[in-house]
Amino acid sequence: MEYSTLTDQMNELLNSQDDWTNIPGNLSKIIETTSGYAWGIGQNILFKCALPCKGNWVSQDFDGTILDIAADDSLYVLYTSNGTFLKIYNNTEWITIPFKENDTLKNIYVTNSYIWGQGTQKWKLPKPGTTGNWMLVSDTSNTQITSASLNALYGVDSSGKAWKTDETLKSGWSLLPQFKGILTGLIGTKDPNLYGMTSTNIEKCIGQSCTNIQADEPTNISITPSNTIWLTSNKSGDLGNIYTKSDIPPIDQIQTLDLERDTIVKKTEVDYMNTTYIQMFYKQIEEIRKLILNETPTKLNTDEVKEIQNRNTLLTKNLYYLYISIGCLLLIILNYIFLGSIFGETTHSISILLLIAYFFLIYFINNGSM
Repeated sequence: MEYSTLTDQMNELLNSQDDWTNIPGNLSKIIETTSGYAWGIGQNILFKCALPCKGNWVSQDFDGTILDIAADDSLYVLYTSNGTFLKIYNNTEWITIPFKENDTLKNIYVTNSYIWGQGTQKWKLPKPGTTGNWMLVSDTSNTQITSASLNALYGVDSSGKAWKTDETLKSGWSLLPQFKGILTGLIGTKDPNLYGMTSTNIEKCIGQSCTNIQADEPTNISITPSNTIWLTSNKSGDLGNIYTKSDIPPIDQIQTLDLERDTIVKKTEVDYMNTTYIQMFYKQIEEIRKLILNETPTKLNTDEVKEIQNRNTLLTKNLYYLYISIGCLLLIILNYIFLGSIFGETTHSISILLLIAYFFLIYFINNGSM
């Protein structure tokens, strides 16, 4: 397979992330919990759907009007029924916590240490929340909380600008200038991946780098721990107003294609090197042929002529070394064969003298004395 074809396939996989899957149902908000369910609100009724959710939403018996939901390892449900209550499902039992303050809560958010409630004012309840001790938090800004992560709150002001603060709201709000659109919501549950929702699309920012995710009139989005985006929209598809998509590329497939590309690159490099070596070999053979036939190279430059001369000098020296080594070896062998029985141990001294003479000859040749 060609390199360009593999590159096209990788681009297709990356671009396929832009495709939304329409899920049956009509809801206003969807979240996921670690217990293996997607939870949704529709017409103030609570629904759940076993993951992977294909639209099999089951309404839940709840004595009240559902206002909002949030999740970490537990599920949090804000509802009204002759008062405002928060119900927490810890995967074992439901715990009911009343809200008795002089405010009407509309939204809830969950950080590492607090359950946040938002009405006309902002309230926080220390986890696990069973005390019911809601604390009023002073905030003179016009920023409304729209999401929370373990350590931070995220919000949007009346002009659609994005803001962030710590989970206690003691540090005040800090502007996030990388978002350029007029936001209706800011989702920071997967920080440092931040998602700003406008009336026409979604802005995803990682640090200061931002890209657009095409979405048709989104009304609410949530990001799951597995990087799945749930979206509800003002515009319904064939199956309803619920859409989902993965926000991570299919890494395994992309890595496989990239390895195939690397293989092609390495093979090309090897083929190029082999071709280059063959060309150099034939060129050297041609130069030797011309030297043997006493032909004058017509296309060699000065450097090439010098290189050939240096090679010839080195070859001549190597031939001298070879001849002398063979001669010395033969003399030593003949010394022991013919003189060993006559001179006895004196033969060893003769061999040593031959070796000394050998090394002197090599030294003189190597230093240009011969």
